[in-house]
Amino acid sequence: PHEWQSCSPVDASAPAPPARWGHGQVVFRESIYVLGGTDRNSNSLNDIWRLTNPYNSSLATWSQIMPTSDLPSARGFHAVWLSGFKIVMHGGEGSGGVGKASVLSDTWQF
Repeated sequence: PHEWQSCSPVDASAPAPPARWGHGQVVFRESIYVLGGTDRNSNSLNDIWRLTNPYNSSLATWSQIMPTSDLPSARGFHAVWLSGFKIVMHGGEGSGGVGKASVLSDTWQF
């Protein structure tokens, strides 16, 4: 059967990414990774969150990944994909405004 099922952790008080739109996401090794986007106040984000056990909401947990390297600039509406064991991100709209003034053309891997 084809059914919708919540992947959100049962414990609503546990850490979770802030609400966002225009983010990128990939599924890798039974985890969902959410990258960047724009928050409710129209601020561009450059964070990475991982949802483990997404297919069992009683075991699912969010954790923020804190890279030890430089971070890409904050952005939304970017392309994200897997290449082997790397998450790759390209372009998007940065925090410099709307439209052509904020278009990014850089590529990053994690």
